[in-house]
Amino acid sequence: VLIDVDEPDWALPGSGILIWYIDENVIDEKLKINSINNDVKRLGVKLIEADGPQVIYGDEIGWVFDMWFLGNSSPVYKNEFSVNSYPWNPTNNLSNFNVKIYDFSSPSPVMTFKVGTSDSTVLPAPAFPKRIFGITERSFVTIGSIDNDPKNEIVLNSSSGIFAFNPSGTSLTLNEQGYYSNIKSDFACAIFDVDGDGIGDVIGVDDKKVYAFKTWDSNLDGFVDSIWVYENEKPISTPPAIFQNKILFGDSAGNIVFLNKNGSLNRKIKIADDPVVSLIASDSMWVAVSKRRIKTEFKEWNFNVDLVSSSGIDLKGNGEIEIIVALSETGEVIILNTQTGAVKQVQIQPSLEIYTSPAIADLNLDGFPDIIITAGNKIWAFNYFGSVLFNFPIEVKNARTLSSPVVVNFYADSLPEIIVGTDTGLIYAFDVYGRTIPSFPVPISGACVASPAVYYESNLVYLFVPSNDGYLYAWTIKPDVIPANVLWSNYLKDEKHSNYSSKSPEFIPPTSVEILDKKEVYNWPNPVYDEFTFIRVKTFYDAKINIKIFDLAGFKVDEINSNVSANFETDIRWDVKNVQSGIYYARIEAIAQGKSDVKIIKIAIVK
Repeated sequence: VLIDVDEPDWALPGSGILIWYIDENVIDEKLKINSINNDVKRLGVKLIEADGPQVIYGDEIGWVFDMWFLGNSSPVYKNEFSVNSYPWNPTNNLSNFNVKIYDFSSPSPVMTFKVGTSDSTVLPAPAFPKRIFGITERSFVTIGSIDNDPKNEIVLNSSSGIFAFNPSGTSLTLNEQGYYSNIKSDFACAIFDVDGDGIGDVIGVDDKKVYAFKTWDSNLDGFVDSIWVYENEKPISTPPAIFQNKILFGDSAGNIVFLNKNGSLNRKIKIADDPVVSLIASDSMWVAVSKRRIKTEFKEWNFNVDLVSSSGIDLKGNGEIEIIVALSETGEVIILNTQTGAVKQVQIQPSLEIYTSPAIADLNLDGFPDIIITAGNKIWAFNYFGSVLFNFPIEVKNARTLSSPVVVNFYADSLPEIIVGTDTGLIYAFDVYGRTIPSFPVPISGACVASPAVYYESNLVYLFVPSNDGYLYAWTIKPDVIPANVLWSNYLKDEKHSNYSSKSPEFIPPTSVEILDKKEVYNWPNPVYDEFTFIRVKTFYDAKINIKIFDLAGFKVDEINSNVSANFETDIRWDVKNVQSGIYYARIEAIAQGKSDVKIIKIAIVK
């Protein structure tokens, strides 16, 4: 309430338009304790001052140029509020503020302005967000075609039922809220044609039961019809997956169960005594992961950590899963070679709990899929030898935890982007150099509790995010790359939950007279303060590596020999526990194709 002014002429109505920023999250948190504006850096309500500097924090009265109107003579005033004006972003979380308010009229008792969007690249999808009842941390979007048209639909499981929409936001049933079925699904739904009519059917699980649903409502009750129901002896513990035209799932008693397309039992295999937590399924091989065991049809491996998720890599492109990546709840990354039995175990530092699932995609375009993991507020990427990729980890500073990642190439170059959601209500897209993609992050009102989902259709990338505020959010992204390449679409990769990626069949190794990729030969960390350092080596061919380390006087201090595979960053550990402080030279020699190649690097040790 205005009770007094020093300059009545400009404080009267008709002097200009005021723009206020309201942060409902701050208000919800602090209203009861009457402190919504106590934190200057995170105000619940603030005035967006048209003259540029944002200086009204307490009882300051401001001045006429804080108002928006045609004729404002402030030096930075553009008669619009957008990403192209100053000030441009009022948000507390620095999310992309894609609103443009412009063409303010001259001051008068009745004023006009226009509202639009600042950015045409990333736009909120029409008819979204959608209210979804019963969203949990196990609510995931699955993308696939489940009706008579060839375009994709969006399927989302919740504790109150299954929801389904087309990209325009229209419900697939007569139910206006978007319910597909009023039978809940404990895990992400799979999509698979069980009756042979060429149209995908939805596979959901509820406690001990597996349901197959068809997009057909015979009694017009607003819910689709069930094709069949299978009841298992024990509660189901994994999402359904598709293996060789069969439906596969794990249960709490350590079994994996195979169902025929008609819902009858095909076979059951005992994996372990504890619950199955993850599945990988190609057309020629399945992998089951329990808390402490990884098993294929012919082999098994035991571990002393509690596993929570996994993904696979097909190195030859033939459907065989040669590499299994399993994550433990205490932050161990286990990389298992199913052909040799070799195991590489990497501890995420600092040790963090992991509840997400990996994504597998070729980030550096060397032809081989890489491993993308989220832990805490960091995104990690490894090659299948366990070496951390250059520019990783990526730290997301405005977050404590991240969702499982998805991977798609839509921006500017041939390298893919990684999309993750945060517990603070932001959806980020990063390139492989760790840079935030323009137009991101985009905001949601709650936390991203599960995983985003993406797909490409009609020259647009569609992005969907379920949030714990009870809404499904959606955006369209206009890609720079046509067609955009979706490498990991949703949780467990695709609508069949195959949960693996293959080597690119079209990859051609670079021709080179060199053996060492000298840009990728260095040590880290440098200087060395701990008892060890890693010497990173990348070669264009499979090679033998010899490393000789000398002090400044030319005396050899140590020698290391190793073998590396072509086109992969390999970290070779040098223990320096018994090495004195000083400057050392490492001569790295690679031998391959009857030739040798050398690079010398400098290493500083500080104790």
